[in-house]
Amino acid sequence: MRLGFTRWLIMALMLVSVQSAAGVLARISASSPVQLCEFTTSVPKVPTFTEPECRIANLIDVDPQGRHLWVSISFDAPQRLDEMRQPLGLFLFAKASSRAFLNGELVGVNGTPGSKDTEIAGEMDVVFPLNPSQLKPENNTLVLELSAQQSVLQLGFPIHFIGIGEYTDPSDYIQQYAQLGLILVGAFLVGGIYFAVLALLRTDQSLHIISGVMCLLAGAHLFTEMSRGLVSYTYPWHDVRLLAVTAFSCLFGLMLLTFSAFKVSGKHAVHWIYTGAFCTILCVFFAQGFDIKTTLGIFIPLLFSVVQVFMAWFRSRSRHLLKWLLVQVAVALLISFSSANFHEITYFALIACVLCYLFVQHAKEQHQSYLQLQDDKVTIAKLEYQLAQSQQIDKPMTLEVSLGGKLEYLQAHQIAYCKASGDYVEIYLVDNSEKLYSGSLKQLEGILPATFLRVHRSYLVNLKQVASLATDKSDDKAGSVLNLQNNQQVPVSRRLLPSVKSSIRSTFE
Repeated sequence: MRLGFTRWLIMALMLVSVQSAAGVLARISASSPVQLCEFTTSVPKVPTFTEPECRIANLIDVDPQGRHLWVSISFDAPQRLDEMRQPLGLFLFAKASSRAFLNGELVGVNGTPGSKDTEIAGEMDVVFPLNPSQLKPENNTLVLELSAQQSVLQLGFPIHFIGIGEYTDPSDYIQQYAQLGLILVGAFLVGGIYFAVLALLRTDQSLHIISGVMCLLAGAHLFTEMSRGLVSYTYPWHDVRLLAVTAFSCLFGLMLLTFSAFKVSGKHAVHWIYTGAFCTILCVFFAQGFDIKTTLGIFIPLLFSVVQVFMAWFRSRSRHLLKWLLVQVAVALLISFSSANFHEITYFALIACVLCYLFVQHAKEQHQSYLQLQDDKVTIAKLEYQLAQSQQIDKPMTLEVSLGGKLEYLQAHQIAYCKASGDYVEIYLVDNSEKLYSGSLKQLEGILPATFLRVHRSYLVNLKQVASLATDKSDDKAGSVLNLQNNQQVPVSRRLLPSVKSSIRSTFE
């Protein structure tokens, strides 16, 4: 009794989903009684349905997989027939080759139904044009010849939809969120490329590689899910599509588990991964129906991930882990409460939210790394400055310069700043005198100690001589200048201003 209710519920959800996608389809009820005939040999013409091979059944029980069937359905014309735009179409979404007869007239052929030797596979979703004159207000008879001899998988409900509506391509009634889906596919692809580039540039590659693979799996899963509404294919390919959708769901779930395991479980990560993988494969293998299999493919690894993240949070009480735990718990609850329509856009919206969370967390980590790097640079600059000061006290650095054909030697502490001037460098001393250095400013920068800082492409300043940093109001561009202790001024490049401020701050601390 419980199994029967479940079958009716799933079939009803399937039909309502197709109907809501278009809004103009009048379906033939899955509970409609039909006359069902199964023949082991070819039947050259439409049967009378009085043959011994015929019986009464419900439309939901019709299963042409591995069989050759004739089905007769009686129905009344749709009540809203006058509101439908012409021409009309008979829509058949089924895993089968088919021929359709309406009130004794052939209305369409999809492949060639027959035995294993004679069948030619038909398309999964097909529409046959109808003339309104072919429909009677009441007691119409629809006869379908069906076969699915090339099935690899045995589906519980191979007949997805039979109905009448405005004639159009069947894809117009399937995947009503196709535009949003394609946007998400593009977003997943961009995310995969982003994390792949990060993996190439960073030393800590594992989490970035996993994140990139998750994005690409989500994109492949969504595109495969949408393929039924994008590409017309014969019914055997529907089995391949279902297997691919299930595989992508399982792989994404396992990548999510792997991400959490690498993040929180350390040396025990591999145990969580293979245990979760074994349980996932076991549950998916024995689950009935591919919608349930696909749901379990992500739900089981997600549960393992929740458990291990909770254990890690319980030990550390980390706010970061708590956020990741709450995100996963929220996803698990949404899957539980929306499992009936989980495989519409809901699933991929959830996946996009999870990946967006990971992206935001990564952006925060990058920002924290940048701030830490800046602090480290200030600390290093301070240490280098102190070391240079110590070296200057212990062993003052001397610089060789030429003046009037003779050589002079200057100690570094005598220099206030240096200015590039063509092939030479003008050296300004603390006593306001000038010397000329035969070389480039870059060469001089490499010779002088760390107490000298490049503040402009043409200026090198002794930080020990800096009195203050100020704004040069005499210039319309309002640039910054360094005021030196000997009352001289040196311009500061806008590009180098942040590093100059940091260096000066570390000098005076």
